[in-house]
Amino acid sequence: MRDQRKVRLSNSTNNISKTPVEALFGEKMGDQIEELPSKSKNNISKTPVVQKLYDICKSSFTSPEKHPAKTAVERVRGVIEKISCRDLGLTEIALQQHARGFGFFGANGHGGQHSTMLARWTPPISYLHIYESDNFSMGIFCLPTLAVIPLHNHPGMTVFSKLLYGSMHVKAYDWLNPVDEGADLSSKPRLAKLVTDRVFTAPCEVSILYPTSDGNIHAFTAVTPCAVLDVLAPSYSPKDGRNCSYYREFPYSSISGGPFSLEQNVGADTDDPKLVWLEEFQPPDDFVIRQGTYQGPIVVLTRAPNPEARLTTVILGSAYKWAALVTSTLLCLQAKLSAVIPKEI
Repeated sequence: MRDQRKVRLSNSTNNISKTPVEALFGEKMGDQIEELPSKSKNNISKTPVVQKLYDICKSSFTSPEKHPAKTAVERVRGVIEKISCRDLGLTEIALQQHARGFGFFGANGHGGQHSTMLARWTPPISYLHIYESDNFSMGIFCLPTLAVIPLHNHPGMTVFSKLLYGSMHVKAYDWLNPVDEGADLSSKPRLAKLVTDRVFTAPCEVSILYPTSDGNIHAFTAVTPCAVLDVLAPSYSPKDGRNCSYYREFPYSSISGGPFSLEQNVGADTDDPKLVWLEEFQPPDDFVIRQGTYQGPIVVLTRAPNPEARLTTVILGSAYKWAALVTSTLLCLQAKLSAVIPKEI
């Protein structure tokens, strides 16, 4: 998605125009996160699971330029597997608020799909921001029935998704011929291959998407009210080429003989029913994601040790000890001299 394109992000008081990254993945909200020293060993058993997730992500995802190792991916997966709605503050009342559905008029509204009554009865998708840095981000998407997040990509990113409750249809693709992430192909449809097209119902396994495999381009459709925990490594960053782009699909046969196919369908199985063309587009105006409030345990930011600061502390500590030793020696010497030299009368 180009930087100039906008997706509306609404909150409880007004509508604010945000970039796609802000709309999908929220802002860095420092007022929801405290920066405190690490917890003592005596409190390890009481550490919230979301805190454990932050800690393991912080130690596993150390640079946005490096793809996480397989061992790091498995460590993060292991923690996410244990997370429940209660661990994230999704209480019964909160679930009811996100599951209000389409009201009296049903999914198509009183006057059809584009009726103005629909907006008054349909709650928007909510995003509950937990944490974000350059290296990784954590958040929760809450979708009412039939809500849709269009096909979108995660360039150069590893994505962990866990369905917390409800049922969700997931459709995911990978590019048939992955190219350099810096190449500008936004104006051309590109060949992609279907990887996933199924309904997931909680509880289910954690889904992991990689930069070029396992369905990096995906869309969500809520079959029932549902919520999904997303962990991205690294985070979206337009300045680093990790834009969030949206796509619409066309059957392979629709433009298989067009000007774009000659350079892209080399090696493609023209009879493969999983092949489609994906074209970048701007989401419709009614695609709105509301900034919700995360009500789970507060994530305590642990400060990584600073080698330079530690070295300075060691040097200053040694200097202090030497100064104290010299002072003590001088005082002893002065006392001895005072005892030997007779005082003037």
